[in-house]
Amino acid sequence: MRSRWVPAVLACCLAANGCSGSDKGAPQVLPSLMAPSHPSAPTSSSAAPDTVPSPATQATPKGAAAFTRFFLGEVNNALVHADSRRLKSFSEAVCETCRSYEKAADNLRDKGQRIKPAYLNVLSAEAPPETNGYVFVDVVGSQPTRQKVDLRGQIVSSFVPVPRFRITVVLHRVAGHWLVRGIQDNK
Repeated sequence: MRSRWVPAVLACCLAANGCSGSDKGAPQVLPSLMAPSHPSAPTSSSAAPDTVPSPATQATPKGAAAFTRFFLGEVNNALVHADSRRLKSFSEAVCETCRSYEKAADNLRDKGQRIKPAYLNVLSAEAPPETNGYVFVDVVGSQPTRQKVDLRGQIVSSFVPVPRFRITVVLHRVAGHWLVRGIQDNK
């Protein structure tokens, strides 16, 4: 059985994994993926069900996997468009990783920057049946070469590709829909 709340940080592997650019040569690190260090009472946002694709709303393993793909697509959208507004509605307040992605998107917006192309590519997402309202979705993904660009499309910095990573996205079923509870590294 998998450990429920093992803190994990993917600082270089999933975030930026080092980069080069005009930011004084310092590595650019986007938020790491990690889970809360302790379980706490569920706190949910009110996700707008009409924005979630139908397969991702199902209370099944396939639905949990589809929701995970959907959520990681929303992370991509937040960074590509420098707009975090939608992310909050798909995660619980205790998801530190989710909050760090929101902050990264807001920081990009404030600086007039964005990330291109998509930040995360999901190669596979598999979920076992729900247990006590929780599902641990195993995700295998990759990250292409990405750039941080300004409003004119000029490259501010570049990020090296990550050919393969493994994470577990912890989902919680609340009020008839999935919410991300945390994200764990699967080294």
